[in-house]
Amino acid sequence: ANGDAVFKCAPLTGNSVEAGLIATRVAKEISSDPNKVMTSAAGVSGEKDCRDKPAAWCDYSGTIHGKIYGIGIVSAKDNPGGDFPWHIRAQGLFAQIGPLQWTLKNGDTVTYKHLIIIHSGDATAAAIADKAKTWRGK
Repeated sequence: ANGDAVFKCAPLTGNSVEAGLIATRVAKEISSDPNKVMTSAAGVSGEKDCRDKPAAWCDYSGTIHGKIYGIGIVSAKDNPGGDFPWHIRAQGLFAQIGPLQWTLKNGDTVTYKHLIIIHSGDATAAAIADKAKTWRGK
């Protein structure tokens, strides 16, 4: 309360950072779907590629009772530090990592904003890229 807040997180590896600026768990039906799809604004898909590349948005979609549903998360373009990688895992973890080591000076504030889109269909059918551009002001 009377000094700087120092944040120190280990870099993302298979057994380190488990959350971040914003985090959720997707429905078990989606994470257990063998045809689940993870995509990001970096133009990649799949767990490893979505985790390795910073992107403005990421989406996790799969089947529940025979219909495709998903969740897209969009990072505001003016978030401090820019776009960060996503920690997205096949077992259902979905988070944006954020800055790993930084200091919030005593008396300063910081705000991170995200848009969460719960949708039917996959990221393409839900127009996540278009919604992200509109919300981010691009």
